Amino acid sequence: MIKFLLLIISISLFLNITIGMDEIKIWKSCGNTSHDIFHINSILIKPSPPVKGKLVKIDVNGTFIKEVEGGEAKIIATYNNIMTLYNQTNELCSPMAQGILGNCPFKKGPYLHSANFTIPTSAPTGYYSGNIFLTDSFNNSITCINVGFNLE
Repeated sequence: MIKFLLLIISISLFLNITIGMDEIKIWKSCGNTSHDIFHINSILIKPSPPVKGKLVKIDVNGTFIKEVEGGEAKIIATYNNIMTLYNQTNELCSPMAQGILGNCPFKKGPYLHSANFTIPTSAPTGYYSGNIFLTDSFNNSITCINVGFNLE
């Protein structure tokens, strides 16, 4: 479940998630988007909403305005706003981060990434929220977001 939550937070960077014919905004910026290094064009999650025990496919389309060779990813995730599930800072190019975001370094230009995960059937129903702060090696903001969604 933690891996799924981290994936959702990480790739929900400044985007709307398409659910059927409607768009539901599950994020809000916590940074200065005009200065961020990464800009998302679109994301598609199927099925929407995610379903326990089912494969979830996530497709991300965005643009890096410059190459990113390293940095940090600080991720904080909570359940029902009372229990911290994850609070850690990792190197952006660590194996864990690359497993979620794709291969590092991230080249300037278009970025396309797909990932598939299964939500465990044992995942508790409730509200999941998180914050992610991505910075490059020079402490420039790649992106910063707050995310929240209900898992039924």
